[in-house]
Amino acid sequence: DIRPKRSQTPLFSEVTGMEIAGESLDAAHWVRNFGDRALFSGAIDALIAEVHRVFLDVGQHPITKYSIESNLRRADRPGVVLSSMVRREEDERRTLLESLATLHALGARVRWAELYPPDDRAQTQRLSPGAEDARASLLVLSAKTPAALHALADAYRDHLRASEARLEDIAYTASLRRAHHEHRLAVVGDTREQVAAALEGHLRGEAPAGLATGRVRALAPRVAFVFAGQGSEWAGMGRQLIREEAVFE
Repeated sequence: DIRPKRSQTPLFSEVTGMEIAGESLDAAHWVRNFGDRALFSGAIDALIAEVHRVFLDVGQHPITKYSIESNLRRADRPGVVLSSMVRREEDERRTLLESLATLHALGARVRWAELYPPDDRAQTQRLSPGAEDARASLLVLSAKTPAALHALADAYRDHLRASEARLEDIAYTASLRRAHHEHRLAVVGDTREQVAAALEGHLRGEAPAGLATGRVRALAPRVAFVFAGQGSEWAGMGRQLIREEAVFE
């Protein structure tokens, strides 16, 4: 009893691998969607051919990022693939805002008034210099040698005292936007000055509260092969890999 209507946004279907009309999304289409082989890659190729370069995965735990990036590489075209919802073990709101910021930087129009209603704007104003959130932050540092870690702690102590950025932002960048090496240091604090003071104590050879150091020895990664189709497709994917990929011989 499905009565599809004309779509306002162009639709590219994995059932056909190409653009389709909204009126065609009848019961027969959805039977094919569940029963036929998915032509997802073909649909993405069709979008790339239409000069689409920004892709937004709408759904929990997005899994299409690497597939679409592979299509872009094969077509030798630049492009950006973003997540709209949750990446596992990451903050949902942060994921949404990061993707929104990227879209804004790429030229998309953002309705800021809906994101931050007038009544909430006072709570979103940037903190004045020296002010901090009351929430504690974890700053993690790492380096390839003890001497390099000592120098990095010294640089971060100075940066924390000179910067007007929020401690939360500094800690986030150090944790998720820097490579992690064998020799590590972690310090917890509520303010930039508190963390800087702990780093200074460590540099003097003291053992300040809230600061710990250690060493992580690299282990060979364990490899898992994941077949991300419907359950009935997994066996066929494995057989295709054995036939076509030399590494499986």
